Amino acid sequence: MPENTEIERRWVVKKVGEIEAGRKKAIYQGYFHPGTPAIRIRQSSNALSGDSYMVTFKSGAGMTRTEVEVPVNREQGELLMGMVQGRIGKMRHHIGQWELDQFYGALEGLYILEIELESEDEPLPPFPDCIEVMREVTGKKGWSNLDMAFMTDDKQRELVATAYARIE
Repeated sequence: MPENTEIERRWVVKKVGEIEAGRKKAIYQGYFHPGTPAIRIRQSSNALSGDSYMVTFKSGAGMTRTEVEVPVNREQGELLMGMVQGRIGKMRHHIGQWELDQFYGALEGLYILEIELESEDEPLPPFPDCIEVMREVTGKKGWSNLDMAFMTDDKQRELVATAYARIE
C-alpha cells in the first residue's frame, strides 16, 4: 500500500454482547468544512497516555483514500478545536484488528465497526464475536464521520433510528 493511503471498510453493527476489557479511547473530532478534502482535528484521550491531537487531511471516496496526518501539541489542538464547524464524539474500542466506535450525543446508540486493510482485496478476518454486523456502509453517503458531523442533532437521531429500525 502506498504511503499516505488509507484502505478502510465500515459496517453498522448491533452490539450483542459485552466488549472485553481492553484498549479503548475517547475521541472528539472536529471538521473545518463539509467539503473535500476532509480536514479534521482529532483529540484522543486514554488513561495511559492522556490527550493527543492530530490534524488529518483526507481526499477521495469509498474504500481507498489519500490521508495525511500531522500531530500538533495540546495548545494548537485546543485552538484548532475551537475553529471547527462540525463535531462528533465517540468511544473507540479495539477488538483485535477491528475498531468499534460507540458514538455520543445525538448519535448515541450508533455503533460502527471499522477495519484498515493493506489492499482492497485483502480477506477480512472474522467479525468479533461480541457484535452482529448489520450492513456495510463503506463509501455510502451520510455514513462518513464527516457527513455525520455536519448533520443537525435531529438528523443524527433520525440516522440512528433508521439504521436500527430494521432490527426492532
